[in-house]
Amino acid sequence: MNIVPIYLINLDRSVDRLRFVTRRMDTLGLDHTRIAAVEGARLSGGERAAFVAARPRDGKRGWRDGQIGCFLSHLDAWRRIAAGPDAYGLVLEDDIHLSDATPAALADTAWIPPDADIVRLESTGQWLALGPPVSQAAGRPVRRIRSAAWGAGAYLLSRQAAARLAASDPLLQTPADDFLFNLAGSAIARSLTTYQVVPALAVQDKFNAEDHAIEGFGSDIETDTVNQRLRGLSALRRRITSALRGKTAVEFA
Repeated sequence: MNIVPIYLINLDRSVDRLRFVTRRMDTLGLDHTRIAAVEGARLSGGERAAFVAARPRDGKRGWRDGQIGCFLSHLDAWRRIAAGPDAYGLVLEDDIHLSDATPAALADTAWIPPDADIVRLESTGQWLALGPPVSQAAGRPVRRIRSAAWGAGAYLLSRQAAARLAASDPLLQTPADDFLFNLAGSAIARSLTTYQVVPALAVQDKFNAEDHAIEGFGSDIETDTVNQRLRGLSALRRRITSALRGKTAVEFA
C-alpha cells in the first residue's frame, strides 16, 4: 500500500494509456488519483495567446501545443500536492512503466533525503552527473543530481517545493522537464535540490530499452527522433562521451 499519493496525468482521449498504466498499478497494489490532462491543441486562440504572452520564448524555443498542455497538467499536479496534507506526492505521466520495486519505495518516506525538493524515479536513457549515495529506496542508491536532465514522467515532489513551483513567476516558466531539471537554463531548477534513484524505478514507453515491452505510445510532445537518440552509433558516441565526463548511466530495472 502506498502512503505517498500518486497523481497520474492522462488525456481523456488516451484510454489505451490509462488502461495500460492502471492495470500495472493495480498489479502492484498502488492507489492513484487521475488528473485529466490539458490538451494544448484544444485551447482557444485567446487562451493560447495569453499563456505564451505570460511566458515568452524566442525563435525555435517557442511553445508547442503539446508543451503547453503538458506544463498546465503538471501545474495542476503541483497545486494538488501543495494543497494536500502529505509531505510528498508522486507525479506520473500515463506512458510510464513501473518496476516491481516501486511499491516498496512508496511504502514509506524515511529514505527520502530531508533536503530533497524532487526525487526523480525515471530513466530516460540519459547519463547524469551524480553525487555519492545518501540513502536507499527499496535497496537502490539515491544520489544528488549535478547536471541537467530531461523527462518528467515520474518524480516525487515535496509539498513545499510544489507550492514554490505553483507560485513561480510565469516569466521563469518553461516546458515542464526543462523548468524542473535544466540546471543551465532554468533558475527554478537551480534553486531545487534534486535526487535520482539508481537504477530507476520507472521509464516512459518512448525511452524503454526493452523492445519487447514497448507499447508504442510515442509522445504527444517529442518528435519521432526520441528513440533514435537512444540507439545506434550516435548513441554509442554519446555514452562514451558521458562516461569520459564522469557521468553515470541511469537505467530502468
